[in-house]
Amino acid sequence: MKTYQLRENPKNIQQKKEGKTQYEHLPFRVLEGLAKVLQHGAEKYGHYNWREQPILASTYKAAIMRHLVAWSEGVNTDPDSGLNHLYHIMACCVVALDAEMSGTLTDDRGYTETKEV
Repeated sequence: MKTYQLRENPKNIQQKKEGKTQYEHLPFRVLEGLAKVLQHGAEKYGHYNWREQPILASTYKAAIMRHLVAWSEGVNTDPDSGLNHLYHIMACCVVALDAEMSGTLTDDRGYTETKEV
C-alpha cells in the first residue's frame, strides 16, 4: 500500500493566519439535537421569541440548572420534549447568548460581590 505524506493546503494555512473561525472543530452531529430542542421551543413559545421581547437571564439560569440537575442524577431524557437534557442546556445557552447579542437579555442573575471569577 502506498502512503502519502499529507501537506497542509495553502488556503488552510492562510485561514489560520487570518484568524478565521475553523468550523471543523464543531461536532456537527450534535447540531440536530440542538435544532430539535430549539424547534420544540419555537412551537411552544414562538420562533426567535427572545428577539421580540426581552428575556430574563434568571429564567435561563434556572432552566439550565434544572436540566443539569436532572442529567446529573442520571436522567438523560426530558419528559416534555423527549430529548436529552444536555441539548436543552445547549439551547438555553444559545438563546441567552443570542439575546445578549440582540440587546434583549435583562441581566438579573443576582450575582453579589463581583462578576469576575
